[in-house]
Amino acid sequence: MNARQPRFKERVWFFAPLLLIGVACGPGGPGDEGSPPVCGDGVLGPNELCDDGSLIGGDGCSAACVPSGTLYDCVDVRVSDGPGDGNWVGDLLPLPDGSFVASGWTPPGWTFTESKLRGWIARFSQSGERMWAEEVAIPDTDVRLTDLAADGETGFWVLASVTDHPDRLIHFNQSGSENGTLEIESGGGAPVVATAIMPVQSGVWVGGSIGGDAWLAHYDPQSGVTTDILIDDYLGYDDVVSAFARASNEIIAVITVSTTPHNDGDIMLKAKTEVLVVRFDENGTEIGRRLVGNTDDPEYARGAYEAVLDTAGRWFVSGRITPMSPIDPLAQLWLAPASGETGWEWTSTDPITPEWGGAIGTNDGVMLAMNRAGDDAHYGSLVGIGADGAQRWESTVIEEAYAHRVLAKHPEGEIRTIGDPIDPDVDDNNWLRSCLVAL
Repeated sequence: MNARQPRFKERVWFFAPLLLIGVACGPGGPGDEGSPPVCGDGVLGPNELCDDGSLIGGDGCSAACVPSGTLYDCVDVRVSDGPGDGNWVGDLLPLPDGSFVASGWTPPGWTFTESKLRGWIARFSQSGERMWAEEVAIPDTDVRLTDLAADGETGFWVLASVTDHPDRLIHFNQSGSENGTLEIESGGGAPVVATAIMPVQSGVWVGGSIGGDAWLAHYDPQSGVTTDILIDDYLGYDDVVSAFARASNEIIAVITVSTTPHNDGDIMLKAKTEVLVVRFDENGTEIGRRLVGNTDDPEYARGAYEAVLDTAGRWFVSGRITPMSPIDPLAQLWLAPASGETGWEWTSTDPITPEWGGAIGTNDGVMLAMNRAGDDAHYGSLVGIGADGAQRWESTVIEEAYAHRVLAKHPEGEIRTIGDPIDPDVDDNNWLRSCLVAL
């Protein structure tokens, strides 16, 4: 089940040109003709796939002289083995010991003995062996486990999206035993739609929407009390908290806000949306807000999927940008800074609509994953975008039908991805594959 893949497979890479710097930086530099080349000296050695003259990762060539975005140490992590079952991943949580937890959902098999989606959560060792796996099923309804959050050393919170029932916050211990469930509602007891969770020292923040307004709250597992932090109606239309991110001294909530209505009586309309970033301290006190992206462009609706922080402390927000015109249906991915006054915006330019695959902050910007499925090719790509908005590199694997679904950063900086088949000819995708990624 967990067959190891070759450490480096033959792939096709597409990179922006990299300058090979001819400056000695240790043994093997131009001034040391008697020593063999070493990584970071600007000389391509026999055991190196690239060498750009530095040991800074995320710039197109990793600190191990492997092209940024290269997948290695891949393992197949099957979560369900029923005939015809498929697996969709919702989130990925690397742990300090090198193991990782993943969550998602599994549809009924082709036998139709079960009629509803089942949520799953599983933990895997650093080498990909399954340590434990649990399912969450509720009779006569669909369950998707969509978001994960660590709870110190005690276990993990997982957000369960439940159809036609209250969404749930479920706690699992380190060994995979469920030991607490909360049906999510506002501090006043009103029903909510939950979309994201974020651990804090005193519990967990939960975000989503309540009655069409953006909503976030703090849940204290010790007292069992949920306290509303924000209920925000931006312009009177539908708004939702899409994602959280945090630094050492602040948390940001990313809110997709509607600036035009979604309907005109009984007629559904395509709403214009923008992305609002609201900054909080750890106690939930708001300390600032701003719209991000090109908010002056009336031709596009902008949605947020994820916020990330690079190692220099800069915030970035990414998601999908969709044309308002019905005759131009091709949506693209976008990325924009969420801190400072820099006004650039990066947008993909694919001839097809790429699928979102996650984002990670790097040393100087963002690594973003996207997936393509066209008539002639089905593949996932990783793209490096600098803090100035310039695309630095792209790594594309086209010999396999693999789509990135989630990217996550290990506490020590290692990057892990998890994905599944993207080829429409693959009917039975009851496997997920996880790989480490060279940064």
